Amino acid sequence: MISLHSGIQALSKFKINTLQEKLSASLSGITLLGAEFTHFIDSKNSLSSEHIEQLNKLLNYAPAVDYSNSNDHLTITPRQGTISPWSSKASDIAHLCGLNELNRVERGITYHFNQALNEDSTNKVLSIIMDRMTESFLKDDADAHLLFDELTPKIAQSVDIISGGREALEQANTTLGLALSAVEIDYLIENFTALNRNP
Repeated sequence: MISLHSGIQALSKFKINTLQEKLSASLSGITLLGAEFTHFIDSKNSLSSEHIEQLNKLLNYAPAVDYSNSNDHLTITPRQGTISPWSSKASDIAHLCGLNELNRVERGITYHFNQALNEDSTNKVLSIIMDRMTESFLKDDADAHLLFDELTPKIAQSVDIISGGREALEQANTTLGLALSAVEIDYLIENFTALNRNP
């Protein structure tokens, strides 16, 4: 069973202003109102009122915020299929506090905006606020189970740079969210070509 806890400040005013400058450079009219932490709580059963009260005390560790004036929001979480260091520590603390019904707690950041975002503006905003290598975009709170689902390992893939060259690796870099820099791509091309095999 998954429940949510939110309503506390996630980013400083300085960080919000920095992101807003980047947003304004590529999107006109969209204002980042602020961001709050959203906690996703995975428990074996419904938590008792006593446990909910205890959990609320643990998860109210920053100033409260109210984004009832928000017209749209995007929630960014740790990359699906991973367990963040924050989750490991927070879950351990919750268990030490007697919250044994709780399997795990994970944390994301919900960004609030002054107007609705279409698909194009959503993609532009995500390119600014999200690190595709370590984070995922949660399209709907109903998909929160994806944070806790155990993923089946995928079959190993290779990137055909022997016949596809640099373009093949650049495509894989984008598709897989590897976040390789130009220098890293050059290094991989040079060394795997020398080895005459694909990464």
